[in-house]
Amino acid sequence: MKKKFYLSVDLEEWYHLLYFKKYTNFKGKDFFIFKINEFLFFLKDRHIKATFFVLAELAKKHPSIIKQIYNDGHEIACHGYNHGLVTEKSVDQFINELTKAKKILEEIIDDKIYGYRAPCFSLTNNKLSKLYSIGFSYDSSYIKFSNHKLYSELNMSKYKRLNSILLKKKNTKFFELQIPTTRINNFNIPISGGGYLRIIPFIIFRYLFKLELKKRNEYMLFLHPFELYPGKFKLPIKPSLIDNLRFSYGRYSNLKKLSNLLDLAKQMNYEFILMNPK
Repeated sequence: MKKKFYLSVDLEEWYHLLYFKKYTNFKGKDFFIFKINEFLFFLKDRHIKATFFVLAELAKKHPSIIKQIYNDGHEIACHGYNHGLVTEKSVDQFINELTKAKKILEEIIDDKIYGYRAPCFSLTNNKLSKLYSIGFSYDSSYIKFSNHKLYSELNMSKYKRLNSILLKKKNTKFFELQIPTTRINNFNIPISGGGYLRIIPFIIFRYLFKLELKKRNEYMLFLHPFELYPGKFKLPIKPSLIDNLRFSYGRYSNLKKLSNLLDLAKQMNYEFILMNPK
């Protein structure tokens, strides 16, 4: 059986992080999107394709960068319009914004957008049910980790599980790609990238990651641009000590950690594929 590995990037800027949004006296300037080309070289050197969930408002400002990602053979998917939490939007607002975002991305790459991931995994069931009619073929916002106050808990009772990652909505052609977690003492721990890769001691993360790769035939990691650039960046705001720590902790060594994990997955015969089910 072919082992599948989905590498994904939530393409957003540093100022989209929710813990920075309370600092209202600054104008966010783009920085990390201009560094994404270095990550594209990183992927090219390793012959790896990834799925990029892109914010439409960022794509509007930098269409040539989005086009470059697409032309390099990666998948462009949708991360919403402006990184607002889905839980704070009405159903009509959600549909209108997401329809607009999808159209913007499709016009930039001149191709269809198939996938969606909600900012902060904040998707709810009443809005998940609207994705297929908007024109999406899959979602990747489902994570079983109720300890995080921003994550929504989706009810998957209308879905049939096909494997450890992939679920299919019954009587439709719509799929859900689940963010993986590992079970320890009745707790789900996200060994799936993001801040968890930066914060959890790497020797522990790698050990749990390897155990999951052995148990499964599918896996997924997600990351953000600020976690992929090992260079220096000075915040134009003065955040609290806690907020600064949340942003900077483990960031400079993260790309090296990712390289180690991707090499391990290759050694265990995982094939890197796009999420697009076509």
